[in-house]
Amino acid sequence: MALNCTFASLKALINDWSLYHELAHLYHPLFDYENFWLSEGLATYLQNIIMLDGGIISHDEFIARLKAGLARGEQQTRTIDDPLSYVADNMWALKAQQRVYWSGVAFFIEAELTLKTQTMPYKSITQLIDTYQTCCKKPNQSARQFLLELDKLSRSAIFSNLYNQYSKRTDFPAINKQQLIQLRF
Repeated sequence: MALNCTFASLKALINDWSLYHELAHLYHPLFDYENFWLSEGLATYLQNIIMLDGGIISHDEFIARLKAGLARGEQQTRTIDDPLSYVADNMWALKAQQRVYWSGVAFFIEAELTLKTQTMPYKSITQLIDTYQTCCKKPNQSARQFLLELDKLSRSAIFSNLYNQYSKRTDFPAINKQQLIQLRF
């Protein structure tokens, strides 16, 4: 739950995840509802990366937060097993926020792990998004255009290939603790 900022201390504001989540939305264009899993997944993933890299949470807390969130997404997928793009388009009516957000996080975890195996030019989502901000971001890009730009920058088809898999997924991706540990090492 997000913090009520009216009477919050500076320390409470710094430690509140929602600040980093909402700011992370500025790193991508606004996507249509069926692709909310991408925008919410990226913002949720980046909020945790930013908090870890900023020393706000420890590596153990980073792993614990991702592990717990992925478990919530997996749990909700057991009762809402329609294709992810349909679930995202109807997220509020289905009360499927956990599945939508955490499927998107899993997408970016898989992309980051794949980037780490590449020889050039980017080894992380944050490096890639940083470059995207200066060269390629346009306000009216679709989700597919955004991912094509990430593919072009990474000289790969990582993002398009994952998108084609994820948008149709009716199951929840299997991400293990060892994969989470590999994200920041």
